[in-house]
Amino acid sequence: MNDKPVKLPISVSVQQLRDLCEGVREYTLAAVDGCVLPAFEAGAHIDITAPNGQTRQYSLCNTAGDCRSYIIAVRRESDGRGGSIAIHDQLQLNSVVTVSGLRNAFPLAVNAPRSLLFAAGIGITPLLAMARTLQSSGQPFHLHYSVPTATQAPYLEELRSDPFAGKLSVYFSREQGRIDAPAVLANADPTAHIYVCGPQQYRDYILQSARNAGWPEAQLHYEAFATEINAADNKPFDVVIASTGARVAVRPTQTIVDALDENGVTVPVSCEVGTCGTCYVGVKEGEVDHRDAFLTEDEKASQEHILTCCSRALSDTLVLDL
Repeated sequence: MNDKPVKLPISVSVQQLRDLCEGVREYTLAAVDGCVLPAFEAGAHIDITAPNGQTRQYSLCNTAGDCRSYIIAVRRESDGRGGSIAIHDQLQLNSVVTVSGLRNAFPLAVNAPRSLLFAAGIGITPLLAMARTLQSSGQPFHLHYSVPTATQAPYLEELRSDPFAGKLSVYFSREQGRIDAPAVLANADPTAHIYVCGPQQYRDYILQSARNAGWPEAQLHYEAFATEINAADNKPFDVVIASTGARVAVRPTQTIVDALDENGVTVPVSCEVGTCGTCYVGVKEGEVDHRDAFLTEDEKASQEHILTCCSRALSDTLVLDL
């Protein structure tokens, strides 16, 4: 292996693949030319261009510091936008894809006295890396893992045999109902930092339970999946390009990015679900309906920026700093 790390984008090939559970497959990716991959920390994700041309984000599951490969787990989303289906159907051993970005918007807090990790389903992927990092550094933590059943639980057997298995609690929601977050938090160290990854309803439940228990926002960290937007609730509005004065109508069924693109204005976009920040644009006038999982609550309250791939307007017009 060439020990000199490379810069992204980079072509990687599938070195190993295995089915973790129903609908979830793990892919081990290594640089085609054998180079060491860029370093990462627990919580990081990479941008992968799927065989159908779509770019999607996947959390890295492997131990931070292991730069010989990137390991991701992909859940097949039959009702998604096609990226996961293309990966499941077309990526085989030795298939080549492009890794075009490496980011970490979900890092472990430095010097946190204790960490509580809450994962649901495929949301285990970044928290698996976090748990192993915390275990290796001797920092106290506990991992709470919620899944419908054992056959729908990625990495369950590995977690149960891992050195930190004594710091693991598993909740089978179909048998036991959802995790009783208020009860869990009532017995937790209030100085602990909380990390949450899973579907929106689960994430909101854990975070609201923590807020109700008095946890400050600075100790709450989360990563989201695709934002859940009901187009039936959308209203049309206009965006105005500040530099030209051009006015663009945004229909209820389209995003600001799509409306701008139809009118010859290109905004860089990657995830298309409000998690990566690529389509971040300044707002000069108007009230934003924030639907992303990227901006902090303070940033949203300032009404100074918008993620144009998913967020919309509460006012009739938004003036964008473009």
